[in-house]
Amino acid sequence: MSTNPLYNQLLERVFTEQPELAQYAELFNQMAESKEAPEEEDRLRKITSIAKRLRGDLEDAKDELYDFAKALGACHECWGEDDRCPICRGEGQSGYFKLNRELFDLLILPALKKANWLEVTEKQQG
Repeated sequence: MSTNPLYNQLLERVFTEQPELAQYAELFNQMAESKEAPEEEDRLRKITSIAKRLRGDLEDAKDELYDFAKALGACHECWGEDDRCPICRGEGQSGYFKLNRELFDLLILPALKKANWLEVTEKQQG
């Protein structure tokens, strides 16, 4: 264990409150206690860089899914698949909310126009 009491308290809390993270906390503890060779530090820098890039890719994907959900009038949190969802209570499948016309025209309509097996007609404004 570390000589830092706050760090030790944090680790103890992770072990008790989130046991599924215990293996990662133990790994971090081992890494903190070991004296790393310069090549190991380089490897860790590369891994950190990759993790940051992956985090950015994940955020981009979440933003795109949010836009698709809005375009289709679906719940952006669970797409209607979670009864405990605070936004839709599991009801938010496509069409549950008002569709976002601008996003629909940008993201969905081009695909529908190319679906030769589907007849696409716009409602007449009346």
